[in-house]
Amino acid sequence: IGIQLHSKFARLFAPFYTADIIVASPLGLRMIVKSADGGLTLGGEADFLSSVEVLVIDQLDYLLMQNTDHLYTVLGAMNRQPIKPRGADFARLREVFLDDLQ
Repeated sequence: IGIQLHSKFARLFAPFYTADIIVASPLGLRMIVKSADGGLTLGGEADFLSSVEVLVIDQLDYLLMQNTDHLYTVLGAMNRQPIKPRGADFARLREVFLDDLQ
């Protein structure tokens, strides 16, 4: 579920690309991130994970009793270079990211 925050209200069920907060399970995100062969998608469907600033994993002890491969797949897809620009302002990018120094 995507949540978009405005100054006077919050919009629930916002698309992931415009959401400020995403509440999801590792399995739900993996179904978006994985391709048909089980690897990561190359078509840009998981580009919304490229700009995650804060990740909160709640109740990790319960997740460890389940299939942890779902969590590892989602963590591997985070903060990668996006495939499609989707309205990004490239003038705001820092030089270290453009030169791949960080």
